[in-house]
Amino acid sequence: MDNNVLNSMPQTANQTPSSRTRRAGFTLTELLVVIGIIVILIGILLPALGRASAKARETSTRTTLNEFAKSCEAFQQEFGYYPGLIPEQDLAEDPIMTSTQNAVLHLVGGAVRESQVDPSVWGEYIGSPNNGFIYELPSDDRICIVPNLIGRGPHINGRDYPPFYNPKDREFLLDNFSVGDYLNESSSAQIDGFSITRLIPSVTDAWGQPVLYVKRLRKTGPLVWPITGNNPKRPQFSAEMFETIFEFARIGRKAGDQEDKSLVNSNVIGNDQQRQATIAQAIRSATLGVWDSQGLGAQDMELAALAGTPRGAIIVWSPGEDATFLAATDGPGSASQNIFTVFTGEYFNPKTMSDYDDVIVFGGS
Repeated sequence: MDNNVLNSMPQTANQTPSSRTRRAGFTLTELLVVIGIIVILIGILLPALGRASAKARETSTRTTLNEFAKSCEAFQQEFGYYPGLIPEQDLAEDPIMTSTQNAVLHLVGGAVRESQVDPSVWGEYIGSPNNGFIYELPSDDRICIVPNLIGRGPHINGRDYPPFYNPKDREFLLDNFSVGDYLNESSSAQIDGFSITRLIPSVTDAWGQPVLYVKRLRKTGPLVWPITGNNPKRPQFSAEMFETIFEFARIGRKAGDQEDKSLVNSNVIGNDQQRQATIAQAIRSATLGVWDSQGLGAQDMELAALAGTPRGAIIVWSPGEDATFLAATDGPGSASQNIFTVFTGEYFNPKTMSDYDDVIVFGGS
């Protein structure tokens, strides 16, 4: 037979393996196995990513708090006292702003006290074009606030200074989220219909919550106690300054639930001494004071907590990831078992307070 004819004939029985049709793609079983593996990996990785994100925010918050504390210390080194434009006694009697905002006005400017400036400077603040807002203090002094001048730098001892605090982005914001406190809802201090607290920036943590700043008033006495009224106990720290933020019902962008969960909110803990002793537990030196609870009742423990020495002359305090200062669901508590008092033998020790997610920085000595 002609070779050309043979070459043109189709091959059947003697086909090579390379000419066979190969299978493409995956079977349904294989796809399900792959999807199952991906789901398992996501389940493992998401909690780890969440923890990493929370840790990063905590680190960022601690940095912010440290920088603010350093600004306050620089102010103290310059003038011999820590910032706070309105005297604590005046602010305690009529809390028209938070203790942190009071410090902010001293650090970055935007307001003056009449008794501390020349009449010409006072006239510049209240006159055109500034048209500052004037507020009468309980001590018969007056302050003038010009929101547009906040950040220009303070005017102290007859001269202008550059700002002592230079915040990074998102660390210095107007707090238009916190609600349910007597500062914003019933204060008579208004500018164009807005509460003063809505017009003065606050230092904020990495979660968008306003932080607390409080300075030490004296070196003896109970750690935390009220300074208003006929109170014979002169404290080291004013309880009212803590309350300017602790008394918010919902705080910051995350609307932290303070009126139901915070151990330092009066709606949760109606006993004044217990709230103040809880604050004292958080700020006192762990190496000083009475910690042996054997034979002590809850009231004795509260008194013991009020004694001692703080860990610093100034306190800068963030509520942490849960956006609630000393939440009942945090620390020794949990979502299923809320702990509303630390004044029991089980929890009355310095390590308990470190279990909360609150971030606290101390400055000075």
